[in-house]
Amino acid sequence: MTVLATSTAATKHVVRLVHAATGQPITAIRLAPVAWPIGWWARVVDGAVVVASTSATDGPDHVDVVITDGVLASVLDLPAPVPGQPPNSVRAALTAEEIDIPVNPTELTLTVVIVGTAGPAAGLDVRVRGATGSPTVTLTEGEPGTYSATRVWGANLINADLRIGSTTVRKVSLDYGHTETRIHVVDPT
Repeated sequence: MTVLATSTAATKHVVRLVHAATGQPITAIRLAPVAWPIGWWARVVDGAVVVASTSATDGPDHVDVVITDGVLASVLDLPAPVPGQPPNSVRAALTAEEIDIPVNPTELTLTVVIVGTAGPAAGLDVRVRGATGSPTVTLTEGEPGTYSATRVWGANLINADLRIGSTTVRKVSLDYGHTETRIHVVDPT
């Protein structure tokens, strides 16, 4: 048997996109085409971009990670693409072996519809309070009994308390896959 050549590949970088509010990895991704130097390549494995090499030469300085779920991409605050960067993508500088890139959500709306014994419950003080030290968000009334707030809802407001006046009514969390989360509650006052 004749051995022509042997080589050893090594993982150089692992790039993950992480939802900044939920902390969950964004796994619906693909790698934008790259002109790889000889001995370098990358694959998407379990929702992460793995860059490997058999070469001692320098590899690319960045990769573009494209979010393939268009609905998810539409509710993320993606950076403006630079020339040559595909839409719905994040440019990742290959500066470390493990690279986690937080991606912020866009502004989302929480709408709470409150019903009392006589119909829509109007004129209430409705707030969402996060964990200790988190901001308290006031929901403003639009139509009678319908209260809402549009903002970037961060990790500190996940599993927050919905309060009507001084009464905690229930826990609320936003659906980060949609631009609006609508819940219905009964006025406890």
